[in-house]
Amino acid sequence: MAMNTSATTLEHTPHVLETSRTNTIINALKRRAQAILNDRSIDAQTRAIIRYGLEVDDPWLAELVRRVDAGERISETFDFSQTTGSDQETSESDLNILTEIICRAGMTSSRKTLPK
Repeated sequence: MAMNTSATTLEHTPHVLETSRTNTIINALKRRAQAILNDRSIDAQTRAIIRYGLEVDDPWLAELVRRVDAGERISETFDFSQTTGSDQETSESDLNILTEIICRAGMTSSRKTLPK
């Protein structure tokens, strides 16, 4: 089998403008999200959602910022009822477990210090 050696392989190098355009868009998104965080006329829950999205680099951050810009309260689209109850139940359960551990530790240490 004959090979055609006159053909050269072209290497794809990323265009410098592609990277800078992407960075420009990301920076603009972060600036807009920061402006939302600083805007006290926006409800606290919506700002908390935007803050979290900004902290974790959420891929939906652009959509959330767009919705806030459109005047939508994004906090109304989330159901917090399930998370609040389960967190509270977990906290109460953890507190009971810790109380039991502390009481047991106190009982064993008091046994050691009591004279026989």
